[in-house]
Amino acid sequence: MIFPINIASSDQTKVVPEWVRSLIPVVEPRLDDSSLTAWYLFADPAQIDTVEYCFLEGQEGVYFETSRASRSDGVEMKARMDFGAAAIEYRGMQKNTGAA
Repeated sequence: MIFPINIASSDQTKVVPEWVRSLIPVVEPRLDDSSLTAWYLFADPAQIDTVEYCFLEGQEGVYFETSRASRSDGVEMKARMDFGAAAIEYRGMQKNTGAA
C-alpha cells in the first residue's frame, strides 16, 4: 500500500516517515541543465554502492609537473588527476522529472 507524503500536513494521522525527515538536500545545478524542476535521490553509500570511483595507477590525488617557461621568465605548472568514475548499481539512485 502506498501512502502519499504530505510534509506540510497539519493532520496528526499523516505523520512524515523518519526516512523522509532524515534526507539531506544537496543542491548542484550542473546535474541537469535541461530542467529547472528535475531532482535526484541517491542512497547512502553505506547502504548500497551506487557510484564507484578510483584513481588510476595509484595516483591518489593531483599530479603536478613543473618546468621552466621557455617564453617568459617564470615557471610553467601542469596539474592533472588520473581518475575514473562509473555508476555500478541502478537501485541506489533515482531521477524525478519534477513538476510539469
